Order: sequence, then structure tokens, then C-alpha cells
Amino acid sequence: MATTAESLLRIAYGRLRNEGFWVLRGEGRLRVDLGDGIPVVAEAIDAGIILSATVLAEDAASPRAVLEAGARIGGGGLALERGHYLMRYVIPAAQAESAPLASAVRFVSRGAEEVRAKLAGVQRTAAVELFFLY
Repeated sequence: MATTAESLLRIAYGRLRNEGFWVLRGEGRLRVDLGDGIPVVAEAIDAGIILSATVLAEDAASPRAVLEAGARIGGGGLALERGHYLMRYVIPAAQAESAPLASAVRFVSRGAEEVRAKLAGVQRTAAVELFFLY
């Protein structure tokens, strides 16, 4: 039986709650608060779970500076969506129940913090948090 995006989201919600994270459900997304880091958004698609955290607004630094700051992040990647740079990591659907989800959430949050810190000296405007839950 194929795994749907909705069932992946239910799996992620249960696993993250069991790990002690504060999790808010939105339409097709979860907002995961770590308490001491940048919040992470978990979005399920049929192919897997996309974890993302806002690094900073698009106009806060040059694209070159953002890519250079993110060049040394092990795993995951940077993306530009809705006017914000995001730290992203994808968990394939086949690994949704067994992947170290809590570790992946922490990795994305800390990766976003690390890129932000590297860019602190080159930002043109203040970083803005983007929350995907409407």
C-alpha cells in the first residue's frame, strides 16, 4: 500500500510528540518548536517529509553570501521560497517510520542557526522568521 502525504504527516506528528517537541498542526504542515532553536516546519509530500527552517529574508544578504555560508553544512541544503532562504532536509517516505526524525529536526534548526551566524556580518536587513502555518 502506498504511503500518502497525510499518513506521513500523522507519522511525523506522533513521533515528534513522543520525543517531547511542541508540535502545531496546520493544513498539510507541522510547526515544530525545539524550545531553544529556530522552529522547523515539517511538510509531507507523497515522496517523503520535507523539514525546513527559515534562515533569513531574501533581501537580507546576497545570494552569493548565503550559498558561501551554507557550503560547509553537512547534509541538507539551502532553498529560496516565498522570499526567504530556508535550510531543508528531506526524509524519504520509505524511511518515515525508522529515520531519526528528532535528530533531523535538530540538524535543520541548528544548520539554519549556523548559516545565520555566518551571515551576521553581511546582512543588509534584520532576519525575519517565516511561519508556514496560516
